[in-house]
Amino acid sequence: MDKRKYFAILTRALDEYGLQHQCWIAIEEMSELIKALCKWWRAEEYMLAELKFAIVDEVADVLICMDQIIKGFDISKEVNERIQYKVERLDRRISDEQRGV
Repeated sequence: MDKRKYFAILTRALDEYGLQHQCWIAIEEMSELIKALCKWWRAEEYMLAELKFAIVDEVADVLICMDQIIKGFDISKEVNERIQYKVERLDRRISDEQRGV
């Protein structure tokens, strides 16, 4: 799906259900991802493939919800700036740890 169609659908969902409702859906989806990750952590070997699919499914739901929240609050620029800052900070932290600082 191209980005225009993707964001058009997200806009329709925001228009139809409202930002507050979609925020509640995001909370629900994040809790489902947390649950799937917790199950994976303690799973038996034979369950891992099924749980990996559940994690993929929940990550997709969470990412869709995050895109709706970003769009609904009109915070794309700010989020991208914070992502860049935090990834650069992570890079520095890893480099410091590798150097023993």
